[in-house]
Amino acid sequence: MVKNEWIEKGYADEPVEEGIDLKKEIRRLCKEKNAVLLAHYYTPGEVQECADFIGDSLALARQAAKTDADIIVMCGVHFMAETCKLLSPEKKVLTPDLNAGCSLADSCKAEDLKKFKEEHPGYKVVSYVNTTAAVKALTDVVVTSGNAKKVDEAHRMFYWKYGMGVGRDVDIIDKLFNASRVNVFFIDEDQMITTTDFLSISKIKEYAAKYGSKVIEDDRMILSSQFRCVGGEQYIEFINNLLEFPNEFNSIKKIHYQVKCFDSIGDMMREVNKINSSGTHEVRLMAGYTHEWVSNTNPNLYDFSYPQDNVYLRWNIRKADRAAVLDKDQIDNVFCIHTIQGLEVEYAAVIIGKDLAYDEEKGCLVFHKEQIAKSDRASGIRTADDETAKKLIRNSYKVLLTRGVKGTFIYAEDPVLRKHIKDLMKM
Repeated sequence: MVKNEWIEKGYADEPVEEGIDLKKEIRRLCKEKNAVLLAHYYTPGEVQECADFIGDSLALARQAAKTDADIIVMCGVHFMAETCKLLSPEKKVLTPDLNAGCSLADSCKAEDLKKFKEEHPGYKVVSYVNTTAAVKALTDVVVTSGNAKKVDEAHRMFYWKYGMGVGRDVDIIDKLFNASRVNVFFIDEDQMITTTDFLSISKIKEYAAKYGSKVIEDDRMILSSQFRCVGGEQYIEFINNLLEFPNEFNSIKKIHYQVKCFDSIGDMMREVNKINSSGTHEVRLMAGYTHEWVSNTNPNLYDFSYPQDNVYLRWNIRKADRAAVLDKDQIDNVFCIHTIQGLEVEYAAVIIGKDLAYDEEKGCLVFHKEQIAKSDRASGIRTADDETAKKLIRNSYKVLLTRGVKGTFIYAEDPVLRKHIKDLMKM
C-alpha cells in the first residue's frame, strides 16, 4: 500500500523495527527480488556499504545494464535513475527519493530547450549527461566529461608542453583530438602573447581536417559581450581604439568605471597607495615585457627606476603555494603578463613601456620590439618578425588593460602616447 505522504515526500519515511539489521535486510531483499543496488560516489558511506557497485552516474548505468537483474535500485538523484532506464528499458528502475534533484539538470528545462529549438531550427544540441531524459530526447548528441573536452583560453596552447617524460616533439593538440569525440575551443587570438602560443583558429581547422572532424563555427558562437569589468563594452571599445583593433568606440565619459591616465609614475603611485592603504580595495601594478629583471639575480636592485619621481619597483616573485597576484605581501611589486593573464583584480595600474609609442604626425601607434627586455625569455618578441612582434605587443597590452574589474590606471612612458590616451578619454 502506497501512502499519499510518501508520494508527497518522494520516499517512504517509516520507523524501522528494533533489532533489524538494515544492511542485512537490504541485501536479503536484493537477492529475493533479483535487484542490483547502485550507489553514486556522493552518497553516504553507509549506503555505499550496501551497494553492489559504486561509481559515477553513467558508469553505474552501464554496469547495471550488463547484469541479469530484474530491478535496478539507483541511489542517487533523479536523472541518474532515468539514465539507468534509458540503458536498461526492460528493467524496473527504483530510486530511493523521487525528489532528489540535481541543480545542473534542473538548470535546463525541457520546455525551455524545446522552445529554443523551435525558434532556432538550425542549431544542433549537445547536452551533458547530467540532464533529464526529457532534455536528452531533444538532444542531437549527449556527452560526458570523457568524450567532450573543453579548452578554455585555447590561444595559449603550445605544440608541446613541459612535464615528466614529455618531450618537445609531443603534439599535445594531436593527443587532445585522439582523447575525445567532441572538442570545444574557447579562443581569442587577440590574447596570444608569445611566439609559442601555437593554437589559432586556422590551426584548429587543420587538425580537424586531419581527423575528419566537423567544424561547427558561425556568428552564433561568437562571444558578444564580456563581464570582466564593469566598464563593459564601452571600455573594451575604448581599449580597442587605443590599440588600433577594429572597434566601434564612441566615448567613455558616462561609464561607471574609473579610467585614469597619469602624467607621471609618481602621480599614479600616489593614487595606488591611497587606495591600497584604505583597506577597501586593492590595486595591482602590472607591465609588459620592457623592463629587465635585474632583481632576479640581485634582490637589492630595482627593475623599474624612475628617479625623477623617486619611484623604484621590482617584478613580482614566484610563489609555489598560490597565484602570486593573490599574495598581499607583493602589493608593491609589478606583475608580469604571465602572472596576471586569466585573472582579474579590482583595480589594474598598468605601466606601458617603451615598446609602445605614438606618432602624432602619422596618427598611429609605433611598436618597438628592440625595447623588449633581453631577460625576457618567454615572449620571443625581440627575435620575431616585425608583424608578429607588433601583434604580440598589442595583444599584451590589451590583456593588461582589461584586468581591472572596477577601474584601470595608466602610465605610458612615451609622453606623446600619454597625450593621445588623454585625448581619447575626452571624446
